[in-house]
Amino acid sequence: LATRLDLLGAFLITSSLSMLLVSLLEGPTQGWPTWSIVSLISSPCIGMLFIIWEHHLKRRGNIPLINLALFTERHFSLALIAVLLVYSTPASLFLCFSMTLQNGLGVTPLMVGTLLTPMSVGFILASFAMPRLPTHFGTGTMICGLMLYTAGFLWLAWETPNLSSVALPHLSYLAGMVAFGFGQGLSGPPLLNLAIGTVAKTH
Repeated sequence: LATRLDLLGAFLITSSLSMLLVSLLEGPTQGWPTWSIVSLISSPCIGMLFIIWEHHLKRRGNIPLINLALFTERHFSLALIAVLLVYSTPASLFLCFSMTLQNGLGVTPLMVGTLLTPMSVGFILASFAMPRLPTHFGTGTMICGLMLYTAGFLWLAWETPNLSSVALPHLSYLAGMVAFGFGQGLSGPPLLNLAIGTVAKTH
């Protein structure tokens, strides 16, 4: 049977997220004007309207944009939290890493790009290894990837302040970069499959 798209739900969640992001991005640079405070306060209110509307659609027997009942499933929620941590940290790391090295330590943009290359190498190596590993080690591969990812992240946070524009990074630093990328490659894709795999087939 044909189903109607939840246009109001899409509008509400888009508005809520847009107000939150715009206020956080532009508010500090403009000295937190009135519109940014209003937008920041309005965002969770509209988010609550979205939740109420989704529940209303579900009670009427229609198909909501997001089935909120999914979040009551423990394994699905835990998998989503892990996905959030794994996929959000690289974006913030790359930005902070680049700004810290260039503005704080005087490292050239070319050197910053060069320093990030081992991460990509680690990720590529993990991509080649992934098709074979799960069949032998199961979810242990993903857990090892998460541990390696976390260890590489913490090692980079510890060692980055020691970098400079005149000294080349030592091997342990490069190893941390590779470990970070390799761990992300091992844990990222399986996490998505794990999150989806916990959802009932009816959803």
